[in-house]
Amino acid sequence: MFDKWLDISPEDVVIPYIYLPLNEWTDSGLVTRTYHEAWAIAWAEASEELRQQFLDLPGFDAAVFKEITGVNVEKEEVQTITIGDTTYEVTPELLESLARLPKVKE
Repeated sequence: MFDKWLDISPEDVVIPYIYLPLNEWTDSGLVTRTYHEAWAIAWAEASEELRQQFLDLPGFDAAVFKEITGVNVEKEEVQTITIGDTTYEVTPELLESLARLPKVKE
């Protein structure tokens, strides 16, 4: 796992399942996300137990996990966005709402 040799049989490893919301139908149409965007939402919505199952995988490497998923598990950073004078915490709900906004053409 994670490009490391382990003294464990692959049959003995239970890989946790996580749903990645890559596509979703909304009132405004189909929302398509990148792999990293989908992982960010899935990880934010995952239970602590499910997150821990990933972290407990044999040979787990946080740097490799971040490279693949875009999720930084080494330290929990609260992402924020400032609009005008107000700062908001970036949550899955905020990301969903932003995805529904019309894109501005440059």
